[in-house]
Amino acid sequence: MDNESSSLFLSTVATDIQTREVAEDWFRLNDFIFNCCLTQIFAIFAFCGTSINIVVLSSYDLSKDSSAVLLLALSVADLIFCFTLPIRRCQCLVTQLRGWAAGVTAGTLMTETMFIFNRIFYCISISLVGVIAFERLIAVFLPFQAHRLLSPKNMKIAAVMTYLVNILINSPGFYMFKHDWTLVEELNQSVAVLQLSDFYVSNYDNLNFFIMIVYNTGVLGASMVCTLIFMVAIGIKIWTMTKKRQTLVRNKEFRFDPQLVKVLLIICLVSLILHGPSIFFDTVAYFMPNFINQSKMYEAYETLVDFSGALSAAINFLVYMTMSKKFKHRYKDLFRCCLSFLFKKFNKH
Repeated sequence: MDNESSSLFLSTVATDIQTREVAEDWFRLNDFIFNCCLTQIFAIFAFCGTSINIVVLSSYDLSKDSSAVLLLALSVADLIFCFTLPIRRCQCLVTQLRGWAAGVTAGTLMTETMFIFNRIFYCISISLVGVIAFERLIAVFLPFQAHRLLSPKNMKIAAVMTYLVNILINSPGFYMFKHDWTLVEELNQSVAVLQLSDFYVSNYDNLNFFIMIVYNTGVLGASMVCTLIFMVAIGIKIWTMTKKRQTLVRNKEFRFDPQLVKVLLIICLVSLILHGPSIFFDTVAYFMPNFINQSKMYEAYETLVDFSGALSAAINFLVYMTMSKKFKHRYKDLFRCCLSFLFKKFNKH
């Protein structure tokens, strides 16, 4: 009987060790696929795309085009998010190139300095999508008042306020992390280890409640819910008017562009699909401290969230470039100008 119990115990231990090894292999594979490859590729592509978006949108008269104001604000947020993301997620690449110790140190220092900037502009993007959905709702349902309510000046104020609110609410994050140097005897090297700051530890419960419940629900969650409701309302309104063979009221001061509405609705839909689940899960995670404390699992989840942000920015660029007649000609002119410039340079050499 003792031999059977001993064999069962050893078998259980062996199975547990094997399961942990499989889990570690999965985490390493997940880290390599996303942090070394996909996130970097999509972030760089989206960074280039949003840079082009900013050039194109800036060519419009922002004192007359309210939609361009909000899209420009969204592109700037996406640009900064995509610029900081590869830097913050550099640990995997540095590890592959310079070794484990250099990777850990680089990851620690970049997370400490870049995490909050990355997070802020991720949240600004989500919030601006809600503002865009609200702007389209007014344009569709209140066409006579749209020129007054959706003036470029008001849209600039809305964009600036969206930036300020998100920056102020996330400002405690600037004091979230610190690092300490630890000697790794096997390598005879010191590595920087990321730690929560004394300020964050002393206010841990209050800050977590504020960020994961109040902010996620009150700001980001509300933005997502409003975006969903406004999208449905706009879609029903347009479908109803199309079915009745009516056209939306047009006047000289405010011109309604159905193609632009479709573009903006797709941007809202992409945001809902890619950001909605993570906002919901972040709120639920507050009540799952064991999951948060399992750093490997939570890191894998955060990796997917970052990838979804880069993917969203990349899709936004493709939507602007391919679906809107309003912007398509400007993109063609820009690419034609760039090709002409490169061709002249090439001929000179």
